[in-house]
Amino acid sequence: MPHDDPAIEVASRRARETFGYFWREVWWERRRIVGGLDLAAVKAAFVEGDAVEHLWVVDVDFDGLTVTGTVVNEPLDLTGVRPGDRVDVELDEVEDWLFAVDGLAHGGFTIAAIRAGLGRLARRRHDRAWGLRFPDEVLLVHGQSADPARLDDHPLCLASRADLAATLQVDRSLAMERDEDGFTLLHREAIAGDAPLVVLLLAFGADPAARSPRGLTAEEHAERLGWTRVVEAMHA
Repeated sequence: MPHDDPAIEVASRRARETFGYFWREVWWERRRIVGGLDLAAVKAAFVEGDAVEHLWVVDVDFDGLTVTGTVVNEPLDLTGVRPGDRVDVELDEVEDWLFAVDGLAHGGFTIAAIRAGLGRLARRRHDRAWGLRFPDEVLLVHGQSADPARLDDHPLCLASRADLAATLQVDRSLAMERDEDGFTLLHREAIAGDAPLVVLLLAFGADPAARSPRGLTAEEHAERLGWTRVVEAMHA
């Protein structure tokens, strides 16, 4: 299926609209002692003259506006990008995202569109090539079917509230400090959609007017990613 097919374009738009869920999962994965993800990747188009290729990148980082990752595919025609290259992709250029837990795929909107056009046997071959199980309906969060409340809050976010509160009670300045990249914890949690932690940080004096290195407040980052509960928390 060509990438200018209407179904693929709709799928890519949906992937961009829900990208926050991907990043929330990666954000918490980076804080786990024992990792839980089999795979986390983002797809984008890379252009050289008339040549366009759609490649996946892994080892993803995100500053609220730009995705940074490592190219994993071998391009067919492009000469300026190779597997292992670190690349930057603006959020509005993201075409898809995918993470997997215990072999079950989450996201993969363009993949779902492609699979929908395949026969049963071709679909099986496709899935074997990926080495993943793709559900009939795209999942946004792990455990979504059994616990839809996970769409609102990541379980690790809820589990970490007490520890963060205890830490802030000892040293309230942590709510205002910036990390080595210039972000406050309020920025980080707002970008990840962690509304309960945003509420907690504000209660301990985090500055909602503080701007990230790209010039946005935590609320503005949350608005861009569709985290309405974070935005509401800023005005509670």
